[in-house]
Amino acid sequence: MKNITVKIFAIFGLFISLHAQSSVIYSSPDWEKPGTQGNAWCATCGGSWFVSDEFTLNSGATIGGTNLEVANWYGSNWNVNLSIWDVSLTTKLFETVVSSYATMASSTPSSVVLNMLFDGPTLAAGSYRMQWFEQSNMAIYTYSGNSNTSLQGSTRTSINSTGGMPAEGVRFQVLATSVEVSAPPTLGLFGLVLIAICRLRRK
Repeated sequence: MKNITVKIFAIFGLFISLHAQSSVIYSSPDWEKPGTQGNAWCATCGGSWFVSDEFTLNSGATIGGTNLEVANWYGSNWNVNLSIWDVSLTTKLFETVVSSYATMASSTPSSVVLNMLFDGPTLAAGSYRMQWFEQSNMAIYTYSGNSNTSLQGSTRTSINSTGGMPAEGVRFQVLATSVEVSAPPTLGLFGLVLIAICRLRRK
């Protein structure tokens, strides 16, 4: 009986760990096939400038991180201030500073991708805006042809202070640690676990 109990907990542990892993829930239009690379826009320049872009969730999710492409020649060891807002940049929903991250190669030689994980908010389905800046030196490329929702601003509180960025898009992904699913798939997963438990008891 003790062995069966251990196996049951192992099955549930695996189920929970799979649920907790961060997975991509949104990729910007330029992530897989970027358009024409434009300027690297300053996301600091004296500590006052920000860059932001929109993302959309098709279902509710708990945000767990982001992959963000930045210029690899401007600054290093970044401490990224990251926030999530409503689309109009009038209501801040979440803010954190990410100083520990993994770096990944980018498809463009002048860039690097920062894999930043954090304990983010649970958001309902809908559209939002993610904003990035760094206190010293960080620049974010934008791309034309696929998207037109990126913004650069001179303050971090209002969309009304946007700068000279053209209608382009940032290369980024949004990661989630959990995603809302309909009842039938959820019950199906628990059903599989129960079947496995019954089989273990028969042995």
